[in-house]
Amino acid sequence: MESEIAVPPNEQPVRGYQRAAVEEFLAAAEAERARLNALIAEANDRAARARAAVGMHHVMVSMLLETQEELARRRTEADQRAAEILAAAEAEALAIERAPAAIAPAMTVSPPTPVASAPTGVYEPPAAPEFAAMAPRLQSDTRDDDGEADRFFEFLRRALHDEEPLGPRPEGPT
Repeated sequence: MESEIAVPPNEQPVRGYQRAAVEEFLAAAEAERARLNALIAEANDRAARARAAVGMHHVMVSMLLETQEELARRRTEADQRAAEILAAAEAEALAIERAPAAIAPAMTVSPPTPVASAPTGVYEPPAAPEFAAMAPRLQSDTRDDDGEADRFFEFLRRALHDEEPLGPRPEGPT
């Protein structure tokens, strides 16, 4: 493999390799370079896919956080709206409760035949001051209707005790 060449006396001899050994080494080096380039390309592809996956993960996490914040905000708004609706319903119920308080003492309604589950006696809620001015007018209205109010309340009582279905009152006397 090695061959010695004549060298001048003050220089050291140079060693050389056979041509076939050098070409074999160069071919092996080129194959190794191709293998390493393929590994580098594959690693670059994997790194690009990993960066894309990490980016997608960041986007999904930020969307999830935004959605959770939006849901919390909407839940708070819904709770506030529900509280407003309940407060309005309470106020309306109180107003409805007060309205008959002023009207009920002015009307005289004869109770129907007692039903086993019906309460006995006449309900007389306390009079509300804001309806006190309406009492004389309501009193005169109920006296002039020839018992229409009595028939209406009788209808309502029977409807509440499942004798008649709720809904519009049938026309004519009952």
